[in-house]
Amino acid sequence: MVLVVRQNSFFGAGAGFSNVDGSDNTLFGFDAGRNDLDITPTGSRNTIMGSGAGNRIIGGDNTFVGYRAGRSDGLGTGTANTLIGASTSNFRGQGSYNTFIGYGTGTINSSLDYATAIGAGAVVSTGSTVQLGRAAGDDTVLVPGRLLVKNGGFTILENGNVGIGTNPTFRLDVADRVR
Repeated sequence: MVLVVRQNSFFGAGAGFSNVDGSDNTLFGFDAGRNDLDITPTGSRNTIMGSGAGNRIIGGDNTFVGYRAGRSDGLGTGTANTLIGASTSNFRGQGSYNTFIGYGTGTINSSLDYATAIGAGAVVSTGSTVQLGRAAGDDTVLVPGRLLVKNGGFTILENGNVGIGTNPTFRLDVADRVR
């Protein structure tokens, strides 16, 4: 067997274990990026930092930071995911372009794309969705200043004025007709 490993940096016992074909990876921590499923990891351009982070990942362009961040129960084929925080997104890791920030954030569906969960314990259940805080509604989201929702025409100003389809000059300002 010919072993070709290109431009990888592995630091820590078990880091990058069995990575025989990936390149441009940076793995830091005990068992970071370790693969124990008897397959040939091919993931490249991954940055994985933390004990047990990013295990069983063969996808590329991922960033996992924190204890067991991106730890996969099965084969992790997702690409271009950013996971920051301990125990962030412990799932099969088949989705791509996801962002999870905070302790225990993630998803219950392993194949979501473009999902974002922010805040400790935040869990997103559908793709192309941003979840701020926990789903039970225990968190308050504060937006100082102006909140503008594109394509919905919904605006809330720092003074509390609300506009639908317009920039509000009154407490509630609605453009066109109201039915």
